[in-house]
Amino acid sequence: MRLGYARVSTQDQDTAAQLTALKAADCDRLFQEKASGGRWDRPQLQKLLGQLRSDDVVVVWKLDRLSRSLKDLLLVLEKIDQAGAHFQSLTEAIDTTTSAGRMMMHMVGSFAEFERSLLRERTRVGLDEARKAGRVGGRRPKLTKAQQQEVIDLVGSGKKSAADVARLFQVHAATVSRVLAQHRAEQLAMAPAPKPKPPVRKKKSVAKKASSRKRAAKKKAELPVDTIMDAIGLARPVSFKDFPGAVSVMAEAKTLPVGNRLQWKASPRRYMAVWEAEKHLQRFRQKHREATVEQRYKVEDKTIIELTATYDDDRADHRVVYQARNR
Repeated sequence: MRLGYARVSTQDQDTAAQLTALKAADCDRLFQEKASGGRWDRPQLQKLLGQLRSDDVVVVWKLDRLSRSLKDLLLVLEKIDQAGAHFQSLTEAIDTTTSAGRMMMHMVGSFAEFERSLLRERTRVGLDEARKAGRVGGRRPKLTKAQQQEVIDLVGSGKKSAADVARLFQVHAATVSRVLAQHRAEQLAMAPAPKPKPPVRKKKSVAKKASSRKRAAKKKAELPVDTIMDAIGLARPVSFKDFPGAVSVMAEAKTLPVGNRLQWKASPRRYMAVWEAEKHLQRFRQKHREATVEQRYKVEDKTIIELTATYDDDRADHRVVYQARNR
């Protein structure tokens, strides 16, 4: 069976001349389509290749109707050969049933691809020259530069609405919208960047300011010069380092009346981990929150600290002693 294939690239072209030549070549069945020769996924071509049987002959009017790429052309011919069929081109007089025809087919295919590459190169050079001359490809805008400026002036001044301007220039409303949007984008690009506003600071009330100053003064008075807070919340010299294991803690003691005088009675000393000592200190301050808690160093190396809770009335004072060591 002789199968004819006709193809044109665009919808404006016609396959009538190709069909006439294929019918004259006694083709039993014809396949025609409008698609680019650079595409491989052409429906009619794939349908033709799927129906090939042994000793069938694929006939085309011209070699480039089958493919404009040598790679695709060779692939199509390979599929034809695998099906046991043959290929014939009417214009180039190529017939793959003979050795000379197969050699000629390869040569003509190479020249066809060479011609296609020259066409692409000439097109690219022409587009580059047009860009250098200030011409941009694509279809011409519906409104000239002067008309676009008139659209901007009419809509910007409020004399006419966008719909009225579109009817005036006989264009779609979307065209006017694009012109106005492009103008706004250009205006925004030319406008200077706004200066960042300084952060708004909330004003504190007079009572809060006074309270903050009192807390800062009290905290400053509590800490000696060049001191830091250690792991259990006590003020230490800057050079002091907390003992990593445990601290020696004397449990809370108090002065008891013995006869006509007061005697300070201490509880046994025990060792606590740092976090245990910190909790003990918090409990002491919580228990005596109504008293004035004072902190003093017991020895010159400042490793032993005594906290004393003193009340305004005649109640006995309460003390707790902490001892830590330098590493």
